[in-house]
Amino acid sequence: MIVILAHAEWLYLPMAFVVVPGCMPVLPAVAALAWAKSDYFADVWLTHSTNHLVVSAHPTFAAQLAGR
Repeated sequence: MIVILAHAEWLYLPMAFVVVPGCMPVLPAVAALAWAKSDYFADVWLTHSTNHLVVSAHPTFAAQLAGR
C-alpha cells in the first residue's frame, strides 16, 4: 500500500523477495501443526450406483450433524 501511494512501482519485486522468503519457513510449519492437531471427521465413498453414498464419520461429528 505504501509503495502504491509513493508511486514507487520499482519496489514491487524487492519487496516480494523480502516478504515471500520470510513466509516460507513459517507456512509449512503452520500447515504441519494444523494437520497434526486435526482429527478424523468424515470419509465419503461413492458407490457404483448414483442412488447411494457411503459416509463414515467420527461419532462427535455425526452427533453435531444430527443435532442441526
